[in-house]
Formats: sequence, structure tokens, C-alpha cells
Amino acid sequence: MLSSLEILNAKILIVDDQDTNLRLLTRILANAGYTSVASTNNPGEVCELHRRNRYDLILLDLQMPGLDGFEVMEALKVNEADDYIPVLAITAQPAHKLRALKAGARDFITKPFDQAEILMRIHNMLESHLLQIEAKNYGEFLEQMIDERTATLRESEELFRHAVEACPSGMVMTDDGGNIVMVNGEIERQFGYRREELIGRPVEILIPERMRGQHVDLRERFFACPESRTIGTGRDLLALRKDGTEFPAEIGLTPVAARSGLLVMSVIIDITERKRVERLKDEFVSMVSHELRTPLTSISGSLGLLLGAGVEESHGSAHRLLTIAQRNCQRLIRLLNDILDIEKMESGKLTFNFERIAVVPLVEQAIDGIRNFAESHGIRLRFDAAAADAEVEADSLRLLQVLTNLLSNAIKFSPSGGEVIVALGSDAEAVRISVRDHGPGIPEDFRPRMFEKFAQADSADGHQKGGSGLGLNIVRQIVDRLGGEIFFEDAPGGGTVFHLTLPNPTQDRRPSDGEPAAPGGSDVFPPAEPRAVAG
Repeated sequence: MLSSLEILNAKILIVDDQDTNLRLLTRILANAGYTSVASTNNPGEVCELHRRNRYDLILLDLQMPGLDGFEVMEALKVNEADDYIPVLAITAQPAHKLRALKAGARDFITKPFDQAEILMRIHNMLESHLLQIEAKNYGEFLEQMIDERTATLRESEELFRHAVEACPSGMVMTDDGGNIVMVNGEIERQFGYRREELIGRPVEILIPERMRGQHVDLRERFFACPESRTIGTGRDLLALRKDGTEFPAEIGLTPVAARSGLLVMSVIIDITERKRVERLKDEFVSMVSHELRTPLTSISGSLGLLLGAGVEESHGSAHRLLTIAQRNCQRLIRLLNDILDIEKMESGKLTFNFERIAVVPLVEQAIDGIRNFAESHGIRLRFDAAAADAEVEADSLRLLQVLTNLLSNAIKFSPSGGEVIVALGSDAEAVRISVRDHGPGIPEDFRPRMFEKFAQADSADGHQKGGSGLGLNIVRQIVDRLGGEIFFEDAPGGGTVFHLTLPNPTQDRRPSDGEPAAPGGSDVFPPAEPRAVAG
């Protein structure tokens, strides 16, 4: 929308051979507020003046000696690409009015002048002309924006095509009828089809015939509730090549909203190599279990019999060598057991049998089972049970494994003659078991790696305390599966305390994978009289 100021600032040229008329028109326009008014009595210089100044309005007298107004208009049109000339003709001849309009004038005023008519016609013509310029500029702006957006869209489409083609996974896009509308080069490589052989065909062409009926049902269910998901994980999903051979696949589905309707982008991964590696790993685990662990267990047992019955300490070096051999066998067995546990947990094959169990007897069982190990290191064990009737819902064997590992670590890192304390407490949300040693503590730079695989911290003398470095990683995975939390902190007066928290079953909360129990400070467990003391 034009403002009055824009109209009053328009550039105007008055052309008349009579100086009296020039002065009169100039005064009328100045009194009306027009700010940019020029005049000339030489019609021969109009074209040059307009070329330099691009006037918004030219008041042109038609009857001038030498070069009349009609000739000036013809000369002006030569330099205008669209034949538009901003001329308001001035004439005293009624016959000239129609001729002026045909010659290109936009309007006319008659002599003698009527001031009101002059101002009205000038205002109307300027308003119309400036609006046309504004509309033209806006149209050019819109056209430029459209060109830029179109170029951006083309660039985005090109980038999308390059990304799709460069994707190492196969990509298939289908419409709501299950027909293929787009594939990438990896699909051609995976399935052996040319692109043009697939476009427009049902996606079931890529699925073994015995599975196609089931796939149609799955596709209809997906469109009923479209959301990104992965299929093929944890079960065998097969794809069919052009030559009739099949390969295992994992497929990710993503809904894509388009003008034509809902489309589905399927990302297809050939997991043949993954399956081969998994098979090799299964074979390795089987070999470890049957070809290594079983013989080692037998050897360790035989060495134990020799030490217990056939070779006494009086035999000197023979007894020492047998002891070292048995100890190394047991260390290898523990390493193999840790590797097997890690593999089972990562593959989801480790089973958990949840039941309501009393915590105190289980802790006492763990302490009794490791008593000899503690005595061999000169360590006393103490159990402080502030919550004697505490119960949890857990797998007793796996929880016992966690406690044994925590106690073993505490014993190994405690100085001879020291004490390892096990504390039991509970609150409304959780049951907590804490294991404290009086060792040198955990180095700051090692703490972020505490629960990583094969992580081992050095003791105060700069030597590692043995073990596979898998124990705490296994502990954390088991505790996660039990729905609890494992963490550690510096103990008052030195040493480290590990806290194991499990949900309190009195709150009607069953543990679930990945659901942590509520943490709390060690001060929620008040001291209690010792229940068992060893060493």
C-alpha cells in the first residue's frame, strides 16, 4: 500500500514551450506538496532527461513549435522495453485527446487549467504508476525467491539421491499398496535385479514365496499404525534374490509422508556375515566350554586330590609346584567362566529365575564360601545386618555371584591383617548391601573405567592383583538385570565401599531390565551388632 509521502516524492517533469505555463504548473504542484518537480521548455531534451532521471510522470504539452508532443512520445517509446511512457498530455484541442491516448499518453488535462482537475489526475496517475512498479518489483522478488527455493530443492534432491546411492545398506521405498517406487544401487547388488525391473512391482518379489502371505498381513498392520521400527532382530528373516537364493536380513521401516500418501522407506541390511561371525562365536564358546573348561576342571580336581592325599608339605618343591599348578588351573577356570558369562549376557542367553529370597542367609553363604580365601590373605570378615529381615526379589545364584565378586575384590585390595565389612540395610524403596575394604582406594584416573571389560587397577605396590578384569563388568550387567544399581565411593578413614541396591519388594515393585533402584547415602544404614565374624 502506497503512502501519501511516496506519491508526493515522485519525480515529475513539466514540458511546455510557454514559460508562463511552466511557472503556473510548478507553483500548483509545489503548493500541493510535491517535492521533486523539474521543468523544461525544450522538447528536444525530454528523452535525455528521462533517460537520466526516470520520471514517474511527464506533463507534456502537445502543441509546441519544432517538435510537438506526439513526436516526443514516439521518441520516448524507443527507449522503453514495454512501450510504457508516463505521459500526462496537456492540450487545448478536443480532437487531440483521443489521438494522445492512442499515441501512448496515460491521461490528459485541458487548457485553460483547472487546478483541482490537474491535482486529481496527477495523483491518480502517480498512484497507478507507482503501484504498478511496486507490484512489478514484488513479482520479481517472488520470482527470485521461487528460483532460489527451486534451486535449493533441486540441490536437496540431488544430495538425497547421492546419499541414497551412497548408503551401504539397501533402500526400498514402497507406496501404501506395497508397490516399489524407489530403490538404490545397493538393492541391485543385494538382489541381482536391475532398477527398472523392480519399480512398480510388489515388494513381495523380494520375499520368499512361503513368507509372502504373512508379509502382506504385517504390511497392512504397519500402515494401520505407522512408526519407525526394526524387524528381523532376534529371529530369522529371509530375503529372496533374483536367482532364487535367499539371505538373512535385518530391515528398518520408516514411514514417510508424501503428497501422494504415506510411503515406507525400508532399509535392508544383509546380515550373512554377522550370522557367520555369530556361528563362529557360538562354536568358540562351545569349544571353550567343552574342550577347555571340562579338562581344566578335571586337572584342578586331580591336583587337589594329590595335594590333599598324596603329597604333603614335607615334600618341599613338589608340593609347591602342585600348589602353583592348581592355583593357575583355578584362575583359568574363573577366566573361562567369566568369558562364558559375558557372552551369555550379551547374547541374551543368560537366564534369571526370580524369587523372593531372604538377604541375610545369602550374604552369610557368600561369606562362608570365601572364608578360606580371606584367611589365606590374613583378612577378617564382618557382617553388620541392620535389616535382619530384609528380602528381595532376585535370582539367588546370580546375586551370590555378585556378592562373591565384591568380597573377592575387597579381600585382594585390603592389607594383611585388615578387615572387610559387609553391611545390610533397607529403607522404603531399596535394600542395600555394602562391602567395604580398608585398602588404598581407587585411583582417580581409573574410576571412569571401573566397570569396563578387562579393566584392572594397580594396587599400592604397583602390581595388579590378578583376575580377568571382567568381574565388575559382569557384576554391573547382573545388577542391571536384577533391576538394581551398583556404585562405589571413598570410605571414611580410607578404603572403598561398594553399594549394591535392589528394589524393596514390600513396595509391590517387581524388578525389570534396566530399571534402577533408588540410590541413597551410606548413612541410611545404622551400625548393628555383628552377626558373623571370621578370621
